[in-house]
Amino acid sequence: MLRAPELADAASRAAERFGDAFAAATRLTRDREAARDLAIEARAVFESLLTGLDACEGPHPTRPELREALALVSLLGRRAGDLEVTPSAALALAPALVSAAQAEVDAELSALATPIAELLLEGYVMAREDRLRERGARALADAVPILEAAPGCLVFAPGGEQAPEELERVGEELGRRLLARDAKACLVDAAGLTPSAGVARPLFAVHVTARMLGARCLFSGLDDARWAAPCREAGLTLAELERVERFADGLRIALETCDLELRHKSGLGNVLRRLLDRD
Repeated sequence: MLRAPELADAASRAAERFGDAFAAATRLTRDREAARDLAIEARAVFESLLTGLDACEGPHPTRPELREALALVSLLGRRAGDLEVTPSAALALAPALVSAAQAEVDAELSALATPIAELLLEGYVMAREDRLRERGARALADAVPILEAAPGCLVFAPGGEQAPEELERVGEELGRRLLARDAKACLVDAAGLTPSAGVARPLFAVHVTARMLGARCLFSGLDDARWAAPCREAGLTLAELERVERFADGLRIALETCDLELRHKSGLGNVLRRLLDRD
């Protein structure tokens, strides 16, 4: 049975060996730069793996003694994905890890090679997918228009399937602009927004922020048929908000709050201008 000091030393040696082997197997600078961080993360993997191997009769992936180690292997793959290691370099993780562990034990570890490779790649792919989703959500939120329709009157029009945390971030930017413009009114058009309890919360936060800043906040597109259930799920009540049925109605009221108004062009005025232009 390995004692704690022996285990710590063995894990440190294995982690360093793993980092060196991974760096040697990669070609790109960014992959080699990731080797050090991965070696630090791998130390816990080796501590658990060596402990499990020391406690079980044979190195087989179904052994309960190795369950924790294999879970940490998957997390190591996720870390590689978070560090944006290239796919070709990700394939070098498993051989480097198995060879580093093999140098510290007498048992043959070939039975663990395939499960370790699968878990590393699974964790790597999951992390890459998460990063792609996060980037897509950020890009969608960054595309939300915040327009100054008139002095002191802002329009906020989120659309699509927004991630709640990203919509909250853009809502905070709206609050900063309300403050910077000393705005009197804000119109939020949610007609194109996909309803959900998570999304309802940052929308209500806009209402609270505007009220704190002394601005009137109106909402269009928040009909009961689509939004009542998500709001109930979020513990919110639509009655708290000042809603209008149409965007045009909301814009008219917002402009009136700013002592402005929309007017139709006069047809007679256009005729007179054309006559004057001729002269």
